[in-house]
Amino acid sequence: MSYQVLARKYRPQEFSEVVGQQHIVKTLSNSIKNDRISQAYLFIGPRGLGKTSIARIFAKSLNCEKGQTLKPCNKCNSCVSITNSSSIDVIEFDAASYRRVPQVKEKILDNIQYKPVESRYKIFIIDEVHMFSKHSFNALLKTIEEPPPHVIFIFATTDSDKVPETISSRCQRFVFHRIPSKKIKNQLIKIVESEGLKIDEEAADLIARESDGIMRDAQSLLDQIIALSDDEIKLEDVEVLSGAREGRVAGELINKIIKNDFEKIVKYINKVNDEGLDFEHIAEKLLDIYRDSLIFNKTNGDKLVLETYDYKLLKKINNIYSERDMTVTIDLILDFLNKIKKINEKKILFEMTIYKILHVKHLFEIKENLTYKKSKENPQSSSSQLNEESKKKNIDWKNEFLKISEKKSYETLTPILEKAKYRLNRKGILYIGWDDSFYFQKGKDNENKILEILKEIDTDRKMVLFDISNKKKNKDKNEKGKKKETKTESKKKSKKKIMPDEDILEFKSNFSGQIIEIKEDK
Repeated sequence: MSYQVLARKYRPQEFSEVVGQQHIVKTLSNSIKNDRISQAYLFIGPRGLGKTSIARIFAKSLNCEKGQTLKPCNKCNSCVSITNSSSIDVIEFDAASYRRVPQVKEKILDNIQYKPVESRYKIFIIDEVHMFSKHSFNALLKTIEEPPPHVIFIFATTDSDKVPETISSRCQRFVFHRIPSKKIKNQLIKIVESEGLKIDEEAADLIARESDGIMRDAQSLLDQIIALSDDEIKLEDVEVLSGAREGRVAGELINKIIKNDFEKIVKYINKVNDEGLDFEHIAEKLLDIYRDSLIFNKTNGDKLVLETYDYKLLKKINNIYSERDMTVTIDLILDFLNKIKKINEKKILFEMTIYKILHVKHLFEIKENLTYKKSKENPQSSSSQLNEESKKKNIDWKNEFLKISEKKSYETLTPILEKAKYRLNRKGILYIGWDDSFYFQKGKDNENKILEILKEIDTDRKMVLFDISNKKKNKDKNEKGKKKETKTESKKKSKKKIMPDEDILEFKSNFSGQIIEIKEDK
């Protein structure tokens, strides 16, 4: 097969050809210049950013027959074999295929002792290193820390969190960044020209944006578009294959929202649905536009998600929406994106989200009017609402009591509160209990102060002080009484069965107690 995909055909062969990652190129170049070569390197970053390509360039720079250089000749046997992944001394493999200890031993540990056959260094380039098993990593520890002088390790991973710290701490770490769209766009134009074709600047820009900073994705998409188009790549070709039509739909939708005609919006959504476009993708584009409108208003166009824009649209949005309206609109879209994965009726959900965006100002007006009416009819409603909310919250009662007690300088009360247990029942009554009757009695003596603290935490809360230690005493008495009790007496008692109160049952559950005796009120 003579054809070679663009991602392989235009793979960088020396440091000067690398697009982006200048911080890594500069560091490695200086280490070669100054002959400060480390024994292990760890390349971290998403797929398609050039981790393996830079590893190969680094290997060629070190092993080129012309000598250690920043510009390998790419003609000698060493350079050509490294480029073709056929070098005896540069061993390249992925950890997913050789993840167990016997495979690591065979591939690395058994080979490491031998000197390189035709090069200066024996270099191991291991892709997706996080796929090694735990025991495989442990087997490599000592080797990575103190390898023979002729050995260099270059690890690459897309998931650095799975690489043990014992490994990463022994390596020089390099983090690969996503490539700016402008740099990807310029590289794509160069590739198209080298292929003897033409491309619209808008088309190149759209491919760069759709690749999300990944050069390989951009090259793969370009490869596909070249197969679709004739001698000239146009914007329409890119939209067909990339799904970028949704971006244009999002812009048109916003223009219709600004005109405030929901009937036309519904017709347009039906048309979009008939074309089979993805509502989730459209919502993501809407999110980008509203987000960029908010940023545009504050930064005059700096740091936008979408780099090419109809700036008139952004100005229109800023003229119609307040910052509050835009923030709520962004929340509505985020809510849609969260719900769409759990619902089948995506079109209906999208229509309702657009309807809310259309009436976002009225949502605030209704809420404010209702709040005003409630406060006018019942001035105490706001305070009662706050109390209701506080009841629903899980308050750390012990911590709150101790803080206020210390604040009020209740030095004798603080240790008593420290020994207490705090529980709420279903009716919202706070039970404060002590395992020791001594502390319970001290609590009873300071009941007014405890109640004063409670009122500061929650004004409407009721409380009950409780001696938990009584359950143990009563339990012992009951056990003795049971021995003396006759069968006839037990029968009489069983006839008069009194059901305990709901609060008692709940308190029993909260404090893991037992009901010893129930007395009927006379």
